Amino acid sequence: MLEYIKSFLYGGLFITIIKYLSELSNTKYAGVFAALPIGLLASFFLDNDNIKKTYYIGYFTSIFILCIVTLLIFLSSIYFINTQVNIISMFGLILWIMLSMYAVNKYDTN
Repeated sequence: MLEYIKSFLYGGLFITIIKYLSELSNTKYAGVFAALPIGLLASFFLDNDNIKKTYYIGYFTSIFILCIVTLLIFLSSIYFINTQVNIISMFGLILWIMLSMYAVNKYDTN
């Protein structure tokens, strides 16, 4: 139970830092902070190297899909200038979930 409490506190601290950075400085720095470390930091909570290697395969797949979807969101926000970015982002999030679930099911090695 203590492990869940620690993870919850670390996650809350992480989100707080992102919010602080977005209000203190340029929002792109908060985006950089939010994009990479959480997945890398999460690996320290895993039990052994074999689990970590499998984790990094999934993490890389997720990051790859996220990069593609983020590019599509960015390009869509330029092309569909009268559409709110939140609407485009919601479609991007749904696309990311669908592609991620497909990748996990297609390339499941278990």
